[in-house]
Amino acid sequence: MAVQDEHEPDGPGSGHEGLLSAFASQTLSLFLAETEEQAHAALEAISRRLAEQISGRVAICELGLSPNGQALMLWQSTEGGLSVDEDNLFANWFRRASRIGGELTNASRGSWDGLLSADTLSGETGLRMAVMLQSGLATAEIVAQAYGIADAAAAAMVRIRKKKASNLERRRFDAIYESTRAWLELGADIVWEASAEGVLRCRRIMNRRGDAGRVVDGMDLKSLQVGEGGRSLFDYLEQEGSVRHLRARLPRDASVNLPANETVYVSAMRRPAPASDEAPYVGTFTLICEQGPSSHTRETAAMMVQVRGARLREEQQRREAEAMLQGLRLLLGQDSSRDKMTKLVSLILECIGGSDARVAQRGLDGQPRLLVPEQRILGADADAALDLIAENAPGGLASIYDASADEGQSIARTFGLDGGHVAVLSLPLRGDTAYLICTTQRNEGFAAADIDFADRFTLLLRQALFLREEQSQMAQTAKMAALGQMSASIAHELRQPLNTISLAVQNLE
Repeated sequence: MAVQDEHEPDGPGSGHEGLLSAFASQTLSLFLAETEEQAHAALEAISRRLAEQISGRVAICELGLSPNGQALMLWQSTEGGLSVDEDNLFANWFRRASRIGGELTNASRGSWDGLLSADTLSGETGLRMAVMLQSGLATAEIVAQAYGIADAAAAAMVRIRKKKASNLERRRFDAIYESTRAWLELGADIVWEASAEGVLRCRRIMNRRGDAGRVVDGMDLKSLQVGEGGRSLFDYLEQEGSVRHLRARLPRDASVNLPANETVYVSAMRRPAPASDEAPYVGTFTLICEQGPSSHTRETAAMMVQVRGARLREEQQRREAEAMLQGLRLLLGQDSSRDKMTKLVSLILECIGGSDARVAQRGLDGQPRLLVPEQRILGADADAALDLIAENAPGGLASIYDASADEGQSIARTFGLDGGHVAVLSLPLRGDTAYLICTTQRNEGFAAADIDFADRFTLLLRQALFLREEQSQMAQTAKMAALGQMSASIAHELRQPLNTISLAVQNLE
């Protein structure tokens, strides 16, 4: 849908009423938009009209949320003349505007004021629309109009995004359904094996084809004809070694027990060197109906999706349990506390797909220092980076940063990390908090399940840090005890000659 940019002619219909008429037309186009491109075109026209109305610069922006709740600029208009950078100024404005319900808020040290659409319109999408106006030009009427534009745009974009997500989910299920149907059509309804004499036994019956299983169970491979030459399946396997989706003709007395509109296809192979307990012939039967797939295909597809998800969850839980067990072994080993920390950090990176990591902490003197790796030296901006991390990680929660944004670039550069995404996990200790800072090279960044697992795994890393503190305290205590013993010995050695001198003086007196 093309959005018309209707310039109002001079005359009685021009001016304020003409602008309102143009806004009404463009807002209607926004509500009628079916795609993101159509909605964005309508918003470009609206931002241009609004800029004309205030005789200044305007930007309309579509905002999303990152996993740690920071605002992301998904789109912004260009025809209103105002360009808003996705920097710390923008991030601070979004936090302040969100706290006060999206009301018009000035970007500190900025040249624009911004307002947000109502958060109730976002639903579970987290999407919000913002209208930015050049500072000092917004009247009460303009602000009210901007609120209406933001809410209308948010409602339209949420509707379009939800429809797009629904279409993607439907296409995903349709793809699974089609692949499942193809697998059922070209794969197997009966899985079987046969002895050296060619006697067939059913090993698994799928798609509720028990009727076919009863027909073929106990059948002789020599009685099954395949291909055009009329050879038996037994001879074909002996000569060719395998069969791939060939039509099979059952004996007449057996075929009458199957539906007349079904054709049997066979895939099989002869094992080259079967073990003593293995059948030398294995294969499958597929029964394809001329009227299309079985009525149970969709049910089977849904079941396969559930089984696949359950297997993925089971595999993930198994990997996490193995990693936890390996971490406990490292923690209880004989290595030094620093070696334990280094190995635990490497294990975390391996489990969450990370590429590099640092463990940083403020020392007793308040200066930042690295615990892992020890040989790296922090620059002068490490203090500001730790302050930024502490500010964005309230309550010990994990934080995710995009390395292309200002905050992510600052953290990655300060700690010498290379990666597209940065994750920070808190390690609360008895004193100050330490932080595990890691990066990943994956385009999709860290998965939420990976961060949850890393957050649980950091319990072991905290124990390694506690051990390090206790070992340091024990070493300090041992040093003080040795110093006390040495002081007592020196005092004793000094006291002996002094006593002798004192006695001699007394005798002289």
